[in-house]
Amino acid sequence: ADSSSVQRKNGVFRACVPVSSGKGGLLSLAQDGEYVWLGAGDGKVKRFRGEDQRWEMEAEVMLDAGVVSLGLCADRRTLLAGTTAGTMFTLDAGSLRPTMLFGAHTAPVVGAAFGSATSDRVATAAEDGTVRLWDLNTYEATFQTRRVGQVAT
Repeated sequence: ADSSSVQRKNGVFRACVPVSSGKGGLLSLAQDGEYVWLGAGDGKVKRFRGEDQRWEMEAEVMLDAGVVSLGLCADRRTLLAGTTAGTMFTLDAGSLRPTMLFGAHTAPVVGAAFGSATSDRVATAAEDGTVRLWDLNTYEATFQTRRVGQVAT
């Protein structure tokens, strides 16, 4: 499956880049300046650099399941990726080298976010209503709550 690039000023179609092998297509993205990270349904995360019609894939990694959430940390050196298997990974923003967060979620992750001022704390939410706060210095969940009967969105 491909992803489209649309020029912001006038909404004109500009380019396509290959994202996945067809399973699920594009599910998530993060952007910082000339860099774009794309998460796909086949478990791939790709880093592209460019603009307009010129895009080059600089790195790629395969995770354990479809990548439904990508978040860039405050220091712009780390990405957080959540998968349909409920696993969470930190990824080096340049090389995409993954580190799995142990004891992640048991349901698919639907959201992940870094705070605007810190790169060592992140919040994640899963389809079953579980929300966790992580300390990325120890890769441990420091807080967890679950809203029964409600789905986190």
